[in-house]
Amino acid sequence: SRFTALKLGDIIPEYLKHLGRYGRKASTIERRRQCLNNLVKALGSSFPVESLDSSSISKFIDFHTGRLSDSGINMHLAHIRSLTNWLYDEKNMLPKRIKVRMIKLDAKEPHYLTQDNIVKIQALTEINEHCKDVFQFYYETGLRLREPMNGTIKNGNWLIIEKTKNRKGKRIKLAPHHIPVWNAMM
Repeated sequence: SRFTALKLGDIIPEYLKHLGRYGRKASTIERRRQCLNNLVKALGSSFPVESLDSSSISKFIDFHTGRLSDSGINMHLAHIRSLTNWLYDEKNMLPKRIKVRMIKLDAKEPHYLTQDNIVKIQALTEINEHCKDVFQFYYETGLRLREPMNGTIKNGNWLIIEKTKNRKGKRIKLAPHHIPVWNAMM
């Protein structure tokens, strides 16, 4: 029988199904779908999978330069690398592993609320006291935005968070003034 080359547009749904099989959350799979759709935009849905190589990656970068930020392109490249590794390791569809090189970026410092930010927020008249308390709560506890909503208070002042971004869980000892703020947030 004659071998028919698989096309990029055909293999992506199988890859996404593979991710689901190995426990990726639906939101993660959807982000991957969006990234890989951008690969399809650059190369075409009928692009033969076994023709993927470093020049395909360069074409992707060139296509999206100016459309996506460099860090956005790098995020896409990480997902493309996962796809190509799967194609090489699991599907044996590539003759060799593709070296996916990221765009060099200047390191950015993370943005945190500072004590000065909190003082300025507390001085605002445009926001109510509850919002000010919530900003103070996040500043003092160091919690991520959604974490308090996934928590319960136990043993008086311990906020137990079952579900965190890294799936590990977290325990935070709340100060007495945090508890009414957490209750109001809930």
